[in-house]
Amino acid sequence: MTKDQPSTSATSNGPQGPMFTSHFPVPTSMNTKGDQVNNWEFFKQQWCDYEIATGLESGSDKVRMATLRSVMGKDCLQILLNLKLSEEQRDNVDECLKALESYFKPKRNVVYERYIFNTCTQSTDETIDGYVNRLRKHAATCEFGVLTDELIRDRLVLGIREESTKLRLLKEDKLDLNKALNICRSNEIASSQLKAISQDNKTGKEEVRVIQKTRNKTRNNK
Repeated sequence: MTKDQPSTSATSNGPQGPMFTSHFPVPTSMNTKGDQVNNWEFFKQQWCDYEIATGLESGSDKVRMATLRSVMGKDCLQILLNLKLSEEQRDNVDECLKALESYFKPKRNVVYERYIFNTCTQSTDETIDGYVNRLRKHAATCEFGVLTDELIRDRLVLGIREESTKLRLLKEDKLDLNKALNICRSNEIASSQLKAISQDNKTGKEEVRVIQKTRNKTRNNK
């Protein structure tokens, strides 16, 4: 081998294992407090992305399982250790994820979930997008299927604060969710702009009043 010839010793010893990179962020620990359903969905998505991005998904079950246990956090690990799993299941990432899924996402009462959805109204100072995102979150547990967007549209029309916007939506022909959202956003922006203009006018009138008062005072002192 000449001095200028690159060494191949690092790649000549047969197939290499998966290339784990430290540049991709490690998943944050599973938050077992608060909204466990959404916390679990978030952690699981992080884990799936991490496995794909680092090549870990093609590694051995032993390495994958050790990595999963190390990133899930103390509380989640304690829960996993207390679950009734066979030794074979404990060494399998997919089986452990399935068991944790059942733990953090128990079967819901669909009737109650739909009640929550159907009584969800826009909060004070909540934006239209914030309200729709909240509706989507509730709808995810209602098993609406293909009717999801239609029912979110209906709830949006009935649950928004602005009566003028609600009236306009009710007048629209062939109203779908996207069209309803665009109308609500436009009205929200217009209302915000009108409020700013009104505030500027109020400030301007107050300044004029102060100036006039000062002038009158000056005249009276002469």
